[in-house]
Amino acid sequence: SGVLWLHTPEGERLYPSLFESGSAGQGGLMLGTTGPAFLYGADGMVRISTDGGRNWIPSDLQLDDTEIFSHARSEDFLFLGGSGRYTGQFQFSGLETLYNKSGAPVGQKAIFERGPQTHYSRVAIWFLQLLFYLQALLLVWLVLAVLYRALPNKDVSWKSAFGGSLFSALCVVGFFLIFRLIVGRSTTTAALYGVYVAIPLGMVVLLSTVQILLFGLEITYLLQNPRKIRPSEYLRNPRRFFELLS
Repeated sequence: SGVLWLHTPEGERLYPSLFESGSAGQGGLMLGTTGPAFLYGADGMVRISTDGGRNWIPSDLQLDDTEIFSHARSEDFLFLGGSGRYTGQFQFSGLETLYNKSGAPVGQKAIFERGPQTHYSRVAIWFLQLLFYLQALLLVWLVLAVLYRALPNKDVSWKSAFGGSLFSALCVVGFFLIFRLIVGRSTTTAALYGVYVAIPLGMVVLLSTVQILLFGLEITYLLQNPRKIRPSEYLRNPRRFFELLS
């Protein structure tokens, strides 16, 4: 924080007429041999220089309620780390605009991407994601198979139960996978996981509600038509239930 100036190769001292008041965070000046220079204050103000520090252009970036504690630069990229959620990686574009990785203008207060936080390769990440969805598919498949096997009005074989439940499981898990792939190409990570949780969770709740209603209607129908109810000895003897599933 304080008055800044620049020494030129000709021995001239230039004063950009900038003054930054102090705060709990840090201010910083990043001036390299190539690419733009960045000046930021502890209060979140950022200015850009494209002529080696002689002129500083006000940026539209104002990080309110943010204390910056670390910084780094690489070519046309500026990296800021601080206490607020509007810090991250910025890319210089044009004369007065910093863009985050996803391309949303900083002035729109987008939540910035932080980049991949893993040491795994792309192939390993793809394999782990595939393994996760396969595990989810297996779990949903088995749960639905047991439910279909235990239908009260029909003696369903394991083969039929697994066949029908496989279709349902592929639809449910496939929806999550396709939804993530499509939405992930057009939004930030924060927005993705907000929508990724909200919409599919709502769909699951709706699906579960419909299944519960249909199961209740089936019970009502069976009470109206007792002849179609399967033998219910397993209700009086728990061992009969496991024999029924075998």
